[in-house]
Amino acid sequence: MTVTIKYQEQFKNETISSYTYWWATDFGDIALELGEGEYGFYSAGPNPPTVGIKFAIQSSSPQSKTAIVMESKGIKAAMILEANGVKPSETAPLTPGNSEGLEFGEYLVPIPDSNLEDPQPHQLQLQQVQLKFSGLDISDDIDISVFEVHYAMLIDNSYPSNMDLGVYGLLRGNNIPILEILKSQGIDVNTPLKDLAIASQFDVITDVPTIDTVGVINSSEISLTA
Repeated sequence: MTVTIKYQEQFKNETISSYTYWWATDFGDIALELGEGEYGFYSAGPNPPTVGIKFAIQSSSPQSKTAIVMESKGIKAAMILEANGVKPSETAPLTPGNSEGLEFGEYLVPIPDSNLEDPQPHQLQLQQVQLKFSGLDISDDIDISVFEVHYAMLIDNSYPSNMDLGVYGLLRGNNIPILEILKSQGIDVNTPLKDLAIASQFDVITDVPTIDTVGVINSSEISLTA
């Protein structure tokens, strides 16, 4: 699958390295800074045999304006859940897991029911997608990162923060692992976005994928499955 990148005009002079550094620094370390209302964590799926999973995480700190939406094929997540005896839900099936990607922005906002052909009560999207990666080979990294970060958040916040997992690093304030993953897939992380052949500017505020919010982490609560 071909990797494509979209970005907002105000970030055209940023590199992937500089943007993700700013984003990760602003987001902070979710394991060390977890407190009442500090982070919102939403998930949909997986629902085998229709796997596919979406996560959205937002920092709710007054000092931070960061949010991320991640889409994974969900195969690894389904395997981990089933291995731990978690049965799939029959009440909230997902779109088949056929895409992988990351979207970065500032805020998650609800989608008005009037804009949905088939309205659902708990759906969110990024208010504005600042930087979007499509076609990445990153599903397993997303799935494993989410489980690892849950452990760090809820069990042991001294759990290592320097694992070679891209999404895990981002959620713990470190952009280096994701840069290494992008570079391994042939992506130049040090050239301004406006000069990248695989990158193009959003013409307008684009339609963005939605996620059904079926799990929320607020301090000590966690629900991963639909």
